[in-house]
Amino acid sequence: MKLARNKEVLKKLQDVDMEVLPNFDKIADDLIFECGEDAKKALKIALAYCSGYYKQAVPTNSLLTGRDGMVTIQMSVEKGSSLDQTTAMTLLQKYWAPKVAEQVKTMRSLTDGSGVCFDLRIRDAEGFIDAFEYLKEREGKRVDFSCIRCKSLPDLEPDDGAGS
Repeated sequence: MKLARNKEVLKKLQDVDMEVLPNFDKIADDLIFECGEDAKKALKIALAYCSGYYKQAVPTNSLLTGRDGMVTIQMSVEKGSSLDQTTAMTLLQKYWAPKVAEQVKTMRSLTDGSGVCFDLRIRDAEGFIDAFEYLKEREGKRVDFSCIRCKSLPDLEPDDGAGS
């Protein structure tokens, strides 16, 4: 996780009501014991679990092309709705800086028509997701799509070879 995400986690942790902490004494003691009395390791395990990064390492190369230094992003809408490549590119151009849309060279549609996958440079992906989270907070229900960093590749339409 990058610094911006770390600061966001720390900010949210400050919202925890101190009166609920005693409810976690036993499990905290058990986890620290299981970690060989290493409290820092226990805390990192708990944070990894809470962040969702606990089952596997987040890929550091493209799931679409295998290119190093690239990560795959999924942009989608609810099942039953559709989001094609043209609309996805329009959303990228509307809500993100021009450099984001310009770097998207490979885009593939999900088989169910609900979205697309595309690659971004690792250094831009975290900022992209942070910008999406901010957009979602600011615009609410007007933003009817989601963006996530793929941990595995969803079912995609066959590559048409056009490099789109």
